[in-house]
Amino acid sequence: MANILTNLRELSVAFPFCSDITMEQLTPEIFQNICNNNIQNFNSKVNKISKENKNFSPSELDIIKNGFSLGYSLKTILKLSNKNNKIIWLGNDKDDLIDLKINDYLISLKENSNILRNIGLYQLLNYISNTNKFERGVNVFKYFASEDLNNWFHSSIISLKKIPPFIYESEKGYKASAWFEEDTLFLKFNEEKEIIKNISNLSYEDFEKLTTAKIREKCFSKWLKYIPKNDFYYEAKMRCAKNAGNNLLNFINKNLVPTSSSVLNFFNLESFNYIYAKNDGKETKIFEVPSINEIDYNNYIIEDIKVDIPNSQLNLKTKIKNIKTGIYCILRNEIRYSHGQLNGTPEAKLYYDSGDGLEKLIYKKLQ
Repeated sequence: MANILTNLRELSVAFPFCSDITMEQLTPEIFQNICNNNIQNFNSKVNKISKENKNFSPSELDIIKNGFSLGYSLKTILKLSNKNNKIIWLGNDKDDLIDLKINDYLISLKENSNILRNIGLYQLLNYISNTNKFERGVNVFKYFASEDLNNWFHSSIISLKKIPPFIYESEKGYKASAWFEEDTLFLKFNEEKEIIKNISNLSYEDFEKLTTAKIREKCFSKWLKYIPKNDFYYEAKMRCAKNAGNNLLNFINKNLVPTSSSVLNFFNLESFNYIYAKNDGKETKIFEVPSINEIDYNNYIIEDIKVDIPNSQLNLKTKIKNIKTGIYCILRNEIRYSHGQLNGTPEAKLYYDSGDGLEKLIYKKLQ
């Protein structure tokens, strides 16, 4: 389930299409009633619309204000009134690209970042090589810097032994803790407890097999955040990122297919048109995203790929150019753990980085 702010960000955009209510009139109860009466799927997806029952918090109101503003911009562009619109909320599901359907218009709502889509490294490698041979689960550090990954893991054990035990209780009611007794690591999440003996002699792969993803995320990965920033742990992490990045780049250069239909996957194109819209409180951006069937991939080329590692974060930057117009964009894949350091398979989340702008390269700017 998405959090309250994400729900508010998506749902408030729909208000100008179904209500004349102003921000000053709005309360959580009124918000919920309007959603219940006008927005399909609301009841099945949301139990709580605000942290407090009587009033929205300042952060919640800021989200709603931006949502209202974006909604009014969309209503003007689409030339719709606030009556008799069929509104379906499709957000709040992890893999949904489309957040709102208003009549026949499909709308993908973005937040403050320039993220285009959540993907894994296996998908990125398939885009670049124009194949489907890479499958889910490709871990950049395991595959391209396994020895450095083990060194990074061992450094984490040494560093955690130097700081106080981990004790945490969340507002949601769960409790987590982690501590050492000599060379035995104890991880406890609520009533679940894991005991890993001779931890210093284990590989990272051993550690994964002996623990669950949930207990690594809630205990081990949260404890890592308390390691001081000047600790050598971060040197090991940086070294792993650099070597993995260089080896990954060498592999990509050997398998790169510069021009193919797969290059269009970078732009989140589908077999249908939809609207990409965002308001970060400073500016509104609304694009029409064309159908993948409307674009000739032969006009586009992957011109360059580079590795960038700011603050030990492994990024891959891909320059894609329209060979007819010379217009280009640089897209950034952030190859990182999404559920805590040293936990699971790193993703390769795709962002717009720089260049002439998506609206010039492939999208149509509406505002």
